[in-house]
Amino acid sequence: MLNLFRNKAAYMGTAVMALLCLVVVAISVRVSLTIIQRKSQIVTVKPQESKKEFKHIKLVNVGKLKEQSFIFNGMEEEAKAFAENRENVFVPFDTILDKLGVDYRYFEPDDALECRFNQQKMVVWMGQGSFRYGERTITLNTAPVAAKGHILVPLELLSGIDGFSMDYQEEAGRVFVNYYGDYKKGLDGYKLLKQVESQAFVTDITGRQLKWSNMTTDVNLPESYEMSPTGSRCIIRTGEGVYMLKGGSGSISFLADIPPGASWSADGKYLYWIDRDKETSFLYDISADAVKELGDYYFRLKAEADNEYLVYGADRLLDYGEYGDVKRVALTNKAYEGNYTFVESEKGLLFKGSVSYSPDRSRMLYHIKGNGYYVANADGSENYFLGDCIEAEWVNNSEIFIRSYEGDTYTVSDNGRDRAEVSDLQRQVGRTEKGDVFYTGRGFLWCESQGVKKQLLPLNFPCDFVYAVSAEGPYLIVSNEMDQVFIGLEDGTVYKLLGYNSLLAGIDFKNRAFADCKTLGISPDRRYAVLLVKKEDLVSLVSVDVVGLKGIQEKDRAGAVKEIVLNLSPQEALDGRLKTLWISGRRLMVFTDRKGWIVELGENPRLFSWSEGEGTQIAGILP
Repeated sequence: MLNLFRNKAAYMGTAVMALLCLVVVAISVRVSLTIIQRKSQIVTVKPQESKKEFKHIKLVNVGKLKEQSFIFNGMEEEAKAFAENRENVFVPFDTILDKLGVDYRYFEPDDALECRFNQQKMVVWMGQGSFRYGERTITLNTAPVAAKGHILVPLELLSGIDGFSMDYQEEAGRVFVNYYGDYKKGLDGYKLLKQVESQAFVTDITGRQLKWSNMTTDVNLPESYEMSPTGSRCIIRTGEGVYMLKGGSGSISFLADIPPGASWSADGKYLYWIDRDKETSFLYDISADAVKELGDYYFRLKAEADNEYLVYGADRLLDYGEYGDVKRVALTNKAYEGNYTFVESEKGLLFKGSVSYSPDRSRMLYHIKGNGYYVANADGSENYFLGDCIEAEWVNNSEIFIRSYEGDTYTVSDNGRDRAEVSDLQRQVGRTEKGDVFYTGRGFLWCESQGVKKQLLPLNFPCDFVYAVSAEGPYLIVSNEMDQVFIGLEDGTVYKLLGYNSLLAGIDFKNRAFADCKTLGISPDRRYAVLLVKKEDLVSLVSVDVVGLKGIQEKDRAGAVKEIVLNLSPQEALDGRLKTLWISGRRLMVFTDRKGWIVELGENPRLFSWSEGEGTQIAGILP
């Protein structure tokens, strides 16, 4: 009996041990599966601090979760987000941590994830109504859950951590999450111009520190704000009068003698306005801090029959110059399309009519009906007759392209004396703010910089426009005929980037001096080029690492070109007057009147985004 008892006990012990082994194996398999699901992160089983009970926590019904596209820092991920409804949206937190290079551990018994995020200890408990971040315990309305092969956390969890920004597009089934922990770096001096209801405000970039606001509530976008063409100043029109906000110092001054109707000149040097009661016009010279009466040019032009050049009015100042007792006044319209120029001395009128200025504004090219084309200095002196022809257009500061009635094409020097026959179309295709001029001819792209002409790139395609910030490149080259945007490098290589018609907005090829380049950009250090494009119903920022592009084959350039998807539709972008502003060599701001993004370019882009509240609009951002 004793032996039998012992044998039974042994059998039972063996059975218990076998059962325990099976349990251990099951746990091991479960842990192994967990490790696989968590992308090989180490899982350590150890006791965790006790979890609090939350009576009103929402537990998600995993079966009702629907897949959503997940875009993290502008890149669409293979991992999916999930949503039960608009209130219950979940994102794969383990994927976010992997992308950010953050190590984490998942504790099986406690069903909790632990990591160090921003040098803070972070614990996220599944099925519980809070998470620990540093010394804080932050309450949640909806519990995180381990499901669908991921650690799914509600968007509200991310909103408790500085640097995260998010958006859910329910109809499109897309969840955007961005993380840029130190997005405020280097932004202390930037000023955000806002309209809240109908009052003007100037704040820091976060919108939390008020710098200035006006007293009245009669501000209305876009009429009340006008940024200077250089982007360094802004005038704000209010019921009290006109204020000027300067970039850099951030000073705000009240312009007592300037009426609300004043507007910027094309070069940003003056404010110009018309006094219709007195039938005269004035300008405010910003550098001299002086008001000057110009005269009745607007009214004289309005009364003349040859105002065909300014079909949308002539209430803007294109250019103003003084040369001893001679002054030149050039008027244009709001779109800067066309101009009408008066050149007068104390003795009387020297010239009037529509002119084409050389890029440096030192010379004028003009046509007299029934006679032909002339070229003269900006003060009207040294007139030279070029002859009658079909077409005459500035190529650079010293050459004019001519097409005769017989079909001959040639270039003429700016004094009209030297002529050279050419076999192809030569024309100006772009300028930099520094005054460098880009032009085409003889199968090449050329640049005139400080009076020196240089051959840049071979062109085997028609070139309509070039955008650059320096004569040294890189060059964004647009061909309307080829429906292509290329990038040219200083070493002479040219790469295809994308279709011209995929750009968010077209370019005014007829008015290249004032072409809208909001869709093209190059960083101040010339390391990155960016293009804003339409991608189905979203806007993407395509960034090109110029250094990474050099010396590689076109088929291998994918690593140097990144497409960053923004939570913005093309229509929102155009209606909201999309703008870009460089912060540094790899950081820029993209903003409309309702949304904004701070973007850091690189191998792994980082983004922070925000949306203005109801009744609030962004008028501009000043550095």
